[in-house]
Amino acid sequence: MTEKTAAQPQSPLDTLGAEVEESLHPALQWIVSHIKLIVGVVAVLLLLVGSLAAYRAVSASRLAQSRAEMAALLAEADPAKRAEALAAFAAAAPESLRTAASLELAASLSAAGRHEEAAAVWARVNATDLGSVPGFGQAAELSRAGKHAEALAVLQGMRQNLPKAYQMLLLERLAYEAEQAGDAAAAIAAWEAMLAENQGGSSAFVSAKIKALRAAQPAS
Repeated sequence: MTEKTAAQPQSPLDTLGAEVEESLHPALQWIVSHIKLIVGVVAVLLLLVGSLAAYRAVSASRLAQSRAEMAALLAEADPAKRAEALAAFAAAAPESLRTAASLELAASLSAAGRHEEAAAVWARVNATDLGSVPGFGQAAELSRAGKHAEALAVLQGMRQNLPKAYQMLLLERLAYEAEQAGDAAAAIAAWEAMLAENQGGSSAFVSAKIKALRAAQPAS
């Protein structure tokens, strides 16, 4: 006797393909012919959408946990201990929190009297987020550390691309740091630039500063 091989059951997709009339529109025929591929692609897309949603949920949860952790660190009253904890936190913090963590770290280091370290943190802060603020912060900490020549160099480096709204503040800081660094020529140049920019509010004071600095210079 010859054994009959049992017919393999057809899947619903195979049955659909077999029942399609040849007279169907070519586009519909193509869809039916490739129905398995289409279903597979749709399944992959659904999987990707689900994975993306899960990733976003995990990221949001991690960000919330990091914010809570940072808030707990800021509650530390001792600035030195707070700075140490913030330094470790900032190194591994989510990108959206790194700038805020760095600013708090700089403030904590400054409060602990570690001004050169605070200046170094300011130098690493992303300037695209804060514009000219990091430069002013770095210069201020260098000034507090007694590094007036270095503060002057930072401020001079900011001058070219600084928005006009900050020019008077920059010139005032330049003049002060130049005087503290013993650079009378740079101080006079800053005061003169300030006098040219001044709208009349303190021109008498600025003129007096220029006169006093010139008088203090040794005769050539």
